[in-house]
Amino acid sequence: MASTGARCSFGTTTRPLASPRTTSPGRMAELAIRRGGHVRVGLEDYAGPGEPSNLDLLRAAVALISGLGHAPASTAQARQILGVPPATRSPLGLGN
Repeated sequence: MASTGARCSFGTTTRPLASPRTTSPGRMAELAIRRGGHVRVGLEDYAGPGEPSNLDLLRAAVALISGLGHAPASTAQARQILGVPPATRSPLGLGN
């Protein structure tokens, strides 16, 4: 993955993205973070033992990210990284 990501020139924000399929948070997630990449977590990507919740997976990813000396992106930072414009209203239409 790392060598493929290094050869691709998709844009200045493109980096390896890990989506762990075996355990949470997973070796691929750790490798992606160590190489400056991004990770995402969620039940759709989980194939490990047990039945964790999305919150369990999120907490494990935050622990991994923090343990490697980084901080998770805020919602605003993630939108900026991905080139998604700021939300103009909440999904429920309740304001910002």
